[in-house]
Amino acid sequence: MPERGESSRFNRANGPRLRALRKSRGWSQLELATRAGYSERVIRKAEAGETVRHDVLSTLAQTLSTEDEAVSVPMLAFDPVAAVRRFFEIYDRYEIRMLAHMRDLLTEDVRFIFHADPSVNPLSGTWPGFEGLQAYLDLFFGMFVRCNPEPIAPVFSVSGDHVVARYSEVVRHGDIVAPPVWIHLIFTFRGDQICQVEDFCDTDTAARFLKEIGKAGNRDDENGELSPEG
Repeated sequence: MPERGESSRFNRANGPRLRALRKSRGWSQLELATRAGYSERVIRKAEAGETVRHDVLSTLAQTLSTEDEAVSVPMLAFDPVAAVRRFFEIYDRYEIRMLAHMRDLLTEDVRFIFHADPSVNPLSGTWPGFEGLQAYLDLFFGMFVRCNPEPIAPVFSVSGDHVVARYSEVVRHGDIVAPPVWIHLIFTFRGDQICQVEDFCDTDTAARFLKEIGKAGNRDDENGELSPEG
C-alpha cells in the first residue's frame, strides 16, 4: 500500500518502460488497468509519459512485479535530469558524432536555438530536426576544438517541462584559446524526449574571441598563410 502522503506526490511516468513491461506480461492496456484498479485512461496517460500520482506508479509497480522480476517506482518514473545528464555524457564522448548515440533522447522534430547576434556569430539561429542539429555540429566543430580539462559537470534546475543546465566551456581555434564561456542550456521535454534545446551563453566573451580569430586570420592572409582551423 502507498505510504502516508504519497498520493499527493507526482511523477512523470517513464512511458516506454511501462509499455514494454506491460507487453512483456502479455497484457493490453485494459488488462493492466483492470488488474491495477484504475481506468484505461490512466494507463494511456502514464504510457504517454505524462505526470501521474506517485501512488499510481506504486500500484502499477506492484501489479507488474513477478517472482522473477521485481518492478520498483524508480523504474516507472521518468527523471528528466538523468536524461539531460546522459545528453552531456554522450556529447563529451562523441562530440560531432553525438546524434547517432542519442536518437532515443530526442523527438524527430527537435530543434536547437542558439541565441546570439547573427552578424557576429555564425552559429546563431534555429537549427531544426536532426539535419539541422548535425549542420550546427558540423559548423561548430569545423571552427573549434573543445579543450575542457574535465568532463562537463552542469548544475541542473527543473521547472515543469524544462531542465536548465549551467556550465562553462573552453574551446580553441588553432592556437588561439578562448577564456571559459558560461553557457545556459534550456531543455524542453515533450513526454520523455527532448523537443527543444535553447543555448544562452556569454555572447560578449564569445564575440571578443571570434573577433580575435578574425584578426589572426587577417594577419595570416597578409603574410600569405592559411588561417588555422583546428
